[in-house]
Amino acid sequence: MGEPGWRRWIWSRAWCQDADVVDPERERLWAELFEELDLNKDGRIDINELRTGLAARGLLPNTSVEEQIVRAGDTNQDGQLDFEEFTQFLRSHEKRLKLMFSSLDCNND
Repeated sequence: MGEPGWRRWIWSRAWCQDADVVDPERERLWAELFEELDLNKDGRIDINELRTGLAARGLLPNTSVEEQIVRAGDTNQDGQLDFEEFTQFLRSHEKRLKLMFSSLDCNND
């Protein structure tokens, strides 16, 4: 069974914004996505939480993607992404993430 429609909407809507524009709606969507990925609610996303969240959305083409995301976004080198690191990563990699999502979203939902 697929994930609820509102979660798919949050996930896809978060990528459909212009990366150069500060948009409160996009920030809110990213905050919701962060909350969903932060499974233990400690305010940080570790590799296992990211792996679980990406896999649940069908966005885990290989097992090293989540490690690459954490390494690229983890500015304080603690092995986890806090909300600031998470949103900074999304801002800086948004175009690539849009392309990745589009290539995996075969039925455009």
